[in-house]
Amino acid sequence: MNKLADMPGMGNYRQELADERHRFWVVNPYLVVYRADTKPLQIIRVIHGARDIENLL
Repeated sequence: MNKLADMPGMGNYRQELADERHRFWVVNPYLVVYRADTKPLQIIRVIHGARDIENLL
């Protein structure tokens, strides 16, 4: 998480899952959903990759 806090732009946009404020970062087998535009960085959710991500968001 320190790396993500230092470089919040490293995550990807996923238009099919959320709006442009949210970014996604893969830490196998998890997907970290966060907002890079907040100080400090705001973690929204940490979701296991086997879950139905679209329905959880």
